[in-house]
Amino acid sequence: MESPIACLAYSPDNRYIACGHVDGAISLHCVNNASEKKSRELLHNFRGHSHGVCDLVWSGDGRYVFSGSDDGTICVWSVERRARVRRLEGHSAPVFCLAVNPQGTVLGSGSLDTAVGLWDVRGGKNMEMLYGHLSGVLSIAFSGDGRLVASCGSDGFLCVWLAESFMCVGKTVHPAGIVSTVFTPNSRHVAGCDVDGKVFFVCAETGGTIRTVETGQKEVLRMCFVFRGEECFLFTGSRAGDVCLWDVGTKKRVKHRELGRCCGISVSPSGRVASGEGVAFETVGFIWE
Repeated sequence: MESPIACLAYSPDNRYIACGHVDGAISLHCVNNASEKKSRELLHNFRGHSHGVCDLVWSGDGRYVFSGSDDGTICVWSVERRARVRRLEGHSAPVFCLAVNPQGTVLGSGSLDTAVGLWDVRGGKNMEMLYGHLSGVLSIAFSGDGRLVASCGSDGFLCVWLAESFMCVGKTVHPAGIVSTVFTPNSRHVAGCDVDGKVFFVCAETGGTIRTVETGQKEVLRMCFVFRGEECFLFTGSRAGDVCLWDVGTKKRVKHRELGRCCGISVSPSGRVASGEGVAFETVGFIWE
């Protein structure tokens, strides 16, 4: 019997979805973006983790999938070879979140051991462990130029690090735990979303708050920026299954849809949204349809 889904991620070319399961497996599916059926073609099951998968991220070229697990390790999977090509060890607790820099050269990991790990993608070596949190790291993001790394956690800290020198250049203290973070497209600001659904934007250099947006969403699972031509919107999706688009300038919600309670949410480059619950996932046209 298939294990429940814990997380999922669209490939950069929209063709595949990788699902991480609570038994440690990663399933690879081929998806038809014109279809909204819940059943998808299963291509392969990767196995190598001894505990559940917490997060997944694809390499920018779509050749590899990175998985972080409750077993404290990160696995690198080749989509073409259908095999694990590397196992990264260094964290002492579950690896809760992952991100790859835009250049595809550095993998970032956030763990419940309070550390942020930076890894050389090509060689698989740990470049550095960054310590600045008092509790587990729940989300990590790279700036668009790859120069900065942001991390946030249940301690209410939003930290900004230099990716090359590993220095912490900014730390914002928020009164509530922060569950998600992302850089604005120009890399000048960092957005954080707290446990109560408040999104706040801070200057990446000074840490000063620029603006806040009240989403009203609890347990936000995914936050990212999406584009339509030159227009840019903030996407938020929660565990309750409500997905929203926000105009950051006006702080207004411009689109909303209820998908149903889920354990994972992913947004494709073409604007489709995938959500997973139990052993099934579905994809829907939402952002531009």
